[in-house]
Amino acid sequence: MKKIFIILLSLCFIQGAMAQKQQRTWCNPVNISYRYSLDGKGYREAADPSVVYYQGKYWLFASKSGGYWWSTDLLKWNFVETKVLPTEDYAPTAMAYKGALYFLASFESKQPLALYKTTEPLLDKWERVTDKPFKHSTYTNGTKCIDPMLLADGDHVYLYWGCSNKTPSWVVQLDPDNEFQAMNDPIITVDSDTLNHGWERRRDGRRPWIEGCWTNKVNGKYYLQYAAAGTELDWYSDGYYVSDEPMKGFKFDIHNPFSMKPTGFVRGAGHSSTFSDKRNNYWHIVTNCLSVKDSYERRLSLFPILFDKDGVPYCCTLWGDYPQRMPQGKFANPEELFTGWMLLSYRKPSTASSTLQGHEVGNAFDEDMKTYWSSKSGKGEWLQTDLGTLKKIYAIQINFADQDATCKGVVKQRGHRYRIVVSNDGKNWRNIVDKSSSISDAPHDYIELAKPVEARYIRLENIEVPYGKFAVSGFRVFGLGKGKVPSAVRDFRVERDSKDRREATMRWALQPDATGYVIKYGAEPGKLYHNFIVYGEQQLRTFLLNTQCPYSFSIAAFNDNGVSAYSKICTVK
Repeated sequence: MKKIFIILLSLCFIQGAMAQKQQRTWCNPVNISYRYSLDGKGYREAADPSVVYYQGKYWLFASKSGGYWWSTDLLKWNFVETKVLPTEDYAPTAMAYKGALYFLASFESKQPLALYKTTEPLLDKWERVTDKPFKHSTYTNGTKCIDPMLLADGDHVYLYWGCSNKTPSWVVQLDPDNEFQAMNDPIITVDSDTLNHGWERRRDGRRPWIEGCWTNKVNGKYYLQYAAAGTELDWYSDGYYVSDEPMKGFKFDIHNPFSMKPTGFVRGAGHSSTFSDKRNNYWHIVTNCLSVKDSYERRLSLFPILFDKDGVPYCCTLWGDYPQRMPQGKFANPEELFTGWMLLSYRKPSTASSTLQGHEVGNAFDEDMKTYWSSKSGKGEWLQTDLGTLKKIYAIQINFADQDATCKGVVKQRGHRYRIVVSNDGKNWRNIVDKSSSISDAPHDYIELAKPVEARYIRLENIEVPYGKFAVSGFRVFGLGKGKVPSAVRDFRVERDSKDRREATMRWALQPDATGYVIKYGAEPGKLYHNFIVYGEQQLRTFLLNTQCPYSFSIAAFNDNGVSAYSKICTVK
């Protein structure tokens, strides 16, 4: 009997390893253990991410995290709680330089700005490189050294910084042989231009925040990235300027912004870092706004980047909160990473074991991360939806909300424990996901099924959440129906505002079989690098355009069965 038990246990481990090996997709936001705020408000946050590839691993640092993460595949992230680094400071930056990993965070006082390095980040063994504040880092014309970024360019090191709605961003060269002190007076890099850049605008009339610098050297050119217009805004974006030099000569490009996601379940794509993976693919890890319980309630998402033949960076947020394939080699076009699995659960009929007033069950299926359903308690509660007909389910994402959470700081040894069951008739149920024994804190849990499952009804049964009530902002089911994709959209037209070229209105004829629409647009017909996704609408107005260029638009419809062909391109001058 003992031998049989060992064999069965081994089989379980083998099956688990096989399931892990089959995990080849991800779905934003990134599923990491976002730590709870220390102010007792019960919200989670991580923002202003920096990712660096070092010693065969990807190292992720983020504001207010209590530690940092590492990954070997960008799919699964492992947490290191630090007792050394100031990870409660905002906007950390990291760089790999001459065999060591360096860390630097923002500071808002006249205390020394400490630079750290390590060759053993897994063990949290960091040493201070210098206790001296960098020259100019305390104050520069009244600005503090917030949102720093370190760029290693061969033997040279540069420091970029800036986070203000009053002053621009700056850069200095540092001297590694002299405790990384500045070698020159600060040089201004970028500032806002809201009269010409609609996406840099705030709608409240205040000046935008220009912040979160990040610079990459690609094919001999320096791409200086920056975020605008505020971390709590849906259109929080990253723009870029380009130069042949690291500290001057930066020029704006009409294809700005290159990272933006103002619509969909995940919104906002600003204050980010760009990095190259081990296959020489480029990625952009961004800050998403949530801002329900607090303006600093934020998440992270990962998007692929391509630098096209003209050197224009394309951060692909198209289908950016649907499942994406992790490439096993060099990708030629970031759009090819979309799995084609559609959202089957959008506004489908739903029921729940109980509902807390003000948090209705439909909130879990409305594609808005800022709304959520909550049960009246925790254990034994459930949430269910009817997909309408038998559908092929490939993946499921569960986005938990933090109703009545009391935790402060990092979650330890407490996880999201649940089961997912499906049915063809609503009476006979079978289990497809069992995490009843999990101790993983998984606020945005994503499950790629080893094999697709056919079902009509799907139910999420809670066993335990780390803190508070069982609450869900998005019970998202991905797969394919058995019907037809929508026909191409008719009567698509775009009108640019003659009084304000930053604004335009898009209109189209509703497709009776469509769930929603995706609109691609850009400053050239062959570079439709921006997008919107809308559900059940037949018009959309935007204020996010640049005044200096024409724009081209194209639209497609989608439903449970797939995506239609795109419309003929419509260009407005």
